[in-house]
Amino acid sequence: MGLLLSFGVPHLGHAQTNKANGPATPANPRPVAPPALAASAPPKPAIPATATIAPPKPATPPEAKSPTPQALDIANLRQGLVVVQQAKRPVSVGLVLAGDGRILTTLSQLGNGNSLSAIYSTGAEKRLRMAASNRGLNVALLAPEDSRFNKGLRASRLAADDPTARPRWLRGNQANATALAAAGPLRRETLTGGDGFTLRDVFTLSIVPRSFEFGSVLVDGNGDVLAMVSQACQPNPNGECRPVPYAIPVSMLKEFLRNVPEGTAMPAPWIGLQVAEADAGALKAVRINAVDARGPVAALGLRAGKDLASSDLLVAIDGVAVTSTHAFEELLRRRTVGERVRLLIYSEGRYREATAVLGREPERLADTSGKRTTDVGY
Repeated sequence: MGLLLSFGVPHLGHAQTNKANGPATPANPRPVAPPALAASAPPKPAIPATATIAPPKPATPPEAKSPTPQALDIANLRQGLVVVQQAKRPVSVGLVLAGDGRILTTLSQLGNGNSLSAIYSTGAEKRLRMAASNRGLNVALLAPEDSRFNKGLRASRLAADDPTARPRWLRGNQANATALAAAGPLRRETLTGGDGFTLRDVFTLSIVPRSFEFGSVLVDGNGDVLAMVSQACQPNPNGECRPVPYAIPVSMLKEFLRNVPEGTAMPAPWIGLQVAEADAGALKAVRINAVDARGPVAALGLRAGKDLASSDLLVAIDGVAVTSTHAFEELLRRRTVGERVRLLIYSEGRYREATAVLGREPERLADTSGKRTTDVGY
């Protein structure tokens, strides 16, 4: 599929008669005798010396027409995106790399990377493993269990703000008319990514994606990827982070992928707990909702239940407060399989400490939460 190029309209100059281009007029015109003619040839009239001859007017070429933007095949584009789920709950959109099969998406939507799966446009569901990530860009590379699903999208050779790119927002792989929408104006800015990383020459967006639309892409007139939609911080004078959606240019995505060996898949750390938000008054903690019998904490005797009366509270990991399910995800994400962690537990009015060694998630993780829409599973 060829690139969408700029088509210029040829400049058509207006043909004019220029008397200077005709023969010069002598100062004292004299009659010009006709040349000797053959007896059989009819005589030709003499051309007056004062006459001018206009140059022939050039033929006007047919008017060039501006190209019509190529109609994008939505059904074909949908095959290049997946719905990324965590514990059966949609969390983001994923970009399938053409000919490769691995999937790019936003890191911040994935919790700590466990219980991930992809739903393809065909309806097929495949388990995912975290292969690599970059907190500065807020991007993650996921490896599916089945490499046959490698029909994806290719990288564009254009910049997203190139006038010939005609960017469109491919929001997801749903079969509806709003799957492809206008991208709106793009503006180059400098933002702040994870761990204070400076994001230079990225594009801020006028569109407002919903949380599960992060990881969607901007495509050019050929359906090739210009950028991926993610989230970063807009610097404020007071130093606070104001989250804004932004587009990661495809050049940055390619640089990230160049540093990842093909086929790499690093397992996410697994603790075998499902936690939920808890309203425990002054005590900021999360409630233990379920304990997997195969997990690292199965032998610690933790109480799991559906309310505060029947559940233990997880207060801290390695001395860092666990005030929400998001904090729980972040703390585990920064650790690796085989790392030992200290847990501070509040149980039946008393605090106690326990230790566990983070493991690798089993191939078949049972869903014991019973509340997929509110609980975060690991």
